Amino acid sequence: MRRIAAISLLCAASIPAAATPAITGADTGARAIIEAAGDARLVMVGELHGTREAPALVAALARHYVDHGPVVVALEVHASEHPRLRAYLASDGNDRARRALRSGAFWNVPRERNDGRRTQAMLELVEAARRLRGAGHGIAVLPFDPAGPDQAHPTRDRDMATVLRAGFDALPASGRMLVLTGNRHAMRAMPADSGLRGLDTAAGYLLDLPLHSVNVIGVDWAFQACMSMAEPCRRLEGRYEWAAPGSTTGDRADATRQFDQVLTLPRLTPSPLLEPLPPTPAAAAGR
Repeated sequence: MRRIAAISLLCAASIPAAATPAITGADTGARAIIEAAGDARLVMVGELHGTREAPALVAALARHYVDHGPVVVALEVHASEHPRLRAYLASDGNDRARRALRSGAFWNVPRERNDGRRTQAMLELVEAARRLRGAGHGIAVLPFDPAGPDQAHPTRDRDMATVLRAGFDALPASGRMLVLTGNRHAMRAMPADSGLRGLDTAAGYLLDLPLHSVNVIGVDWAFQACMSMAEPCRRLEGRYEWAAPGSTTGDRADATRQFDQVLTLPRLTPSPLLEPLPPTPAAAAGR
């Protein structure tokens, strides 16, 4: 866990961003990604977990792309949550449906084990997808993390890529997949100077697909991270003095590039973490 958090900070600081075009938030950030991605149909958005901005950015991308064909929003959520996510997208979003979604084991971990993937902003992204589906658009949410709670998964990135590839292959030629995942998983290749070049990434297994990988960072940043299983997860925050809001793209002829694009937002702010749901009266009575 400590190694992954260190890699996240390393790859976030790896490419200085140009000051143009003007990037002020999710909508302008989405436009920069759309322009840079071009015809790419698999857009991987690499995030620092636990922010408001990254899920909002993916929601903005979804709102654009659903006008051009079916969209799959793939989330770094345990794959076991798929039935609940599918049911919620088919619902009217009422309190009962929302509670059913939230009842899954993935969303109900103690605060000290919440690595930032269980936030209000993540639920708002799922809700945005539900609303788009309710408006008649072709959109689905795909959870692609094969791991379980506090469970080691030595082939995790490879298995993530297997799920993503299957979802992508099921799309028609007009469809797109938008992936929100930790920026380490979205890297095309590990930094040569990280000492971890042999470590695999989900994106690295998908380079034969029309992939556009994006690293989302902020000039000012705050995100949630678990440094080790022996320590509680916590908020990390800071500022990149060298950075300015903007977008820069990598050299597509460079096979060693880490990302196709680095998007620097003015700030990354923490989203409220989800608290575990209290047991229902029926569940409490059964104890």
